[in-house]
Amino acid sequence: MRLIQVTSRRQRAKFVNFIYDLYRDDPGFVDTSVLLTRMFLERSDRFTRESILRVLAVVEGERTLAQCILVFNPGFPCQQLSFFEALPGQDGAVDLLWAEACAEAKRHDAQRIAVGLNGHVSYGVGIMTSGYGRATSFDSLYNKPYYADYFTRRGLEHHTLSTYTIDLQHIDQRYGRQDRAYREFSFRPMEMARFHQEMLLFGDLANRCLHDTFLYFDRDPAQLAELMRGLKWFLRPENLLFVLKDGGEVGFIFWHPDYNEVLTPGRRHSLAGFVLRYLLRRAQISTVKVNAIGVLPHYQKSGAAMGLFMTALRHAGLGYLRGETNFVWDSNEHSRRFNLGMGNQVDRRYAAFVGPVS
Repeated sequence: MRLIQVTSRRQRAKFVNFIYDLYRDDPGFVDTSVLLTRMFLERSDRFTRESILRVLAVVEGERTLAQCILVFNPGFPCQQLSFFEALPGQDGAVDLLWAEACAEAKRHDAQRIAVGLNGHVSYGVGIMTSGYGRATSFDSLYNKPYYADYFTRRGLEHHTLSTYTIDLQHIDQRYGRQDRAYREFSFRPMEMARFHQEMLLFGDLANRCLHDTFLYFDRDPAQLAELMRGLKWFLRPENLLFVLKDGGEVGFIFWHPDYNEVLTPGRRHSLAGFVLRYLLRRAQISTVKVNAIGVLPHYQKSGAAMGLFMTALRHAGLGYLRGETNFVWDSNEHSRRFNLGMGNQVDRRYAAFVGPVS
């Protein structure tokens, strides 16, 4: 058993192939998540290029036992052990990855290590701990059920997250006529002709609205604009809504169909195949996803969030059978109460682990 650094094109291909071999025919795995892995392997955006990345694998002969990408970004004080994958029963291999993560943290004078964060909260956070047996939605993370055990045994801080299911009919019936709760606000969809500028605004608002979210750190809005550019072809103006007060934007909601539903779980797809399947099958998508919602702190106890939620629902219509949120930290009492108050139900559960360098 030995630890290697993945540097060559052949080694990077093997890193990706390990993921596909591990999740072959797994009903929960949809390979849109590999697009992000490839982005980090190829350092194809500003965020990855400004970060210090080390791609690692533990091998035995030609067989991969465990792998990860170590991520250190100057804007975040923690060393990250990200994009973790491993076979079952490989405690020794995971120990090697952990030891190298600790050594890397010391090189950057980082005092702590975060596990379950893939570079930035906007790229994905959380090791799944429940909700198996069905395909995950677009932009949600997925992993084998034994992954959390590799890190709980280390006695690290254990921070939990949840996603929620949304009963669209219930919300429409209960809150559809209560627009007086947010009548002081106005709402507008993004302008596709000004897509780059709208994404910069989105990125700026995300920093200002989510600054206090656990594990979130500010980043250049241009980085979010770059990430979203890859989704532009799939988006309609109403998928990103802004809430305005006195003519200025004070929050946003980003929602979209669950693109993963057009793909076959546990299988490998090309990007061209993904696009083609979306063209042919998008009318069959039954789930709408609330990917992100944020309101400036001054307006978080107002009706702005409900107004965003209901405006998005009106644009989506009731043609979807169900809705789903992205992750919410269980410690975020305001967001948790908002979801439960809207009648949303906890669905999948995740955990992130943070601990001192050992």
